[in-house]
Amino acid sequence: MYCKFINLYEILGIDLKASRSEIKRAFRHLAFQYHPDHNPGNTKATHQFRMISLAYEILINPQKRARYDIIYRKRRKMGNNGNGDGDGRRAIHTPDILHFRNDTILADYFGIDQRESFLNRGMDLCYYLQIKRSFAKMGGNEPIYYSRLLFCERCSGIGMVVHDGNRDCEECDGQGFKEEHRKLVVQIPPGISDGSRLWYRFLGDQNFFGMPPGDLVIVIQVC
Repeated sequence: MYCKFINLYEILGIDLKASRSEIKRAFRHLAFQYHPDHNPGNTKATHQFRMISLAYEILINPQKRARYDIIYRKRRKMGNNGNGDGDGRRAIHTPDILHFRNDTILADYFGIDQRESFLNRGMDLCYYLQIKRSFAKMGGNEPIYYSRLLFCERCSGIGMVVHDGNRDCEECDGQGFKEEHRKLVVQIPPGISDGSRLWYRFLGDQNFFGMPPGDLVIVIQVC
């Protein structure tokens, strides 16, 4: 069977060695360009926005990116049509995950919730919290520190103050977003298991003006 591989780096227009700042910059630019609010009634733009959001959520997370990169390199060795020599003469049956035939398979594999609500709220953030078995058994409070992106209200997210000579916004250094550093005390319930998720509403990124922030998802890793 022939299955088109979804190249997340190509979607964001970045290199395989792109840094986190380059990933964020590419996402901000493309998300603003293809957001449904800026393209009413354009189904192609909506689909592209979904793919851009999915690519960002995977590549900005070190663990998810590492998993994707392994598959990405394997897929490149197999060639575009799935055969070992990459000459396109035949296609072989391989696991769906090596092909990522569509965004649903890709999202399911990486545990990403593709609810339509992402069109009217910010991006969810994922934080991996490692705790000891004794702490998991007893439960308790664990402080964490993380950063999130907030829409810059001063420049309306365009990175430039139009009424002030079209100069870069000093509030966000011309980025359109500000990075907020936060402390959160996570309440660990007694007996929590490895892989459990704790959801904190509206503590994720706020990508666009007028939208509520996404959620912060705490993934528990018992070690």
